[in-house]
Amino acid sequence: MAETKCFNDGNKVFQWQKQIVSIIGTNQGHNYLEISQEFCIFASSNHTTMTKEEVFRKKAPHYLVCFIDQCPLHESCLRWLVGCEAPTDTLMLPSVNPRHPETGTEQCPHYRQEQYVNMARGMMNFYDNMPGRTERAIKHRLISMYSRKTYYDYRKGVRLIPPDIQAQIEQVCQEEGWTGELNYDGWEKEILW
Repeated sequence: MAETKCFNDGNKVFQWQKQIVSIIGTNQGHNYLEISQEFCIFASSNHTTMTKEEVFRKKAPHYLVCFIDQCPLHESCLRWLVGCEAPTDTLMLPSVNPRHPETGTEQCPHYRQEQYVNMARGMMNFYDNMPGRTERAIKHRLISMYSRKTYYDYRKGVRLIPPDIQAQIEQVCQEEGWTGELNYDGWEKEILW
């Protein structure tokens, strides 16, 4: 198995892989890297080059942000952290209602902890070891659960697969009789938005 090390240089997080054999393909600016004979890992070229502040700045116009500095939870709240990096040239941003009675308190309904989780990327080799009948049943159920477009976005690695969706996929696989390993194409540590 390949050894992965992450290190932080200022605000940029770099991922270093040991035993990289070769680049086996490219898709929309992302490289698929072959790590030993057993599996592939997905590496995004722009994932390691954006600082946390740049990610927050990019996310701010489309994310519910908060500007309540007096909130006791603000230092660990993702909505406040993104709001701090909101672009100054944007006239309007979606923000929490400061007049809501629970906003800005310990029980704030909008509080979102800055939390990093392991997101799966891609399912191109997901069905390799499954019998055909099991593969078709699982694929049919996943498409009916998430829609054809979303399923293929997950499969191709266009969308990351968060832990709750991974758990649902695992449950479907078990219900359809598959108890073997689930082979995602790669893993990325991302903020759970």
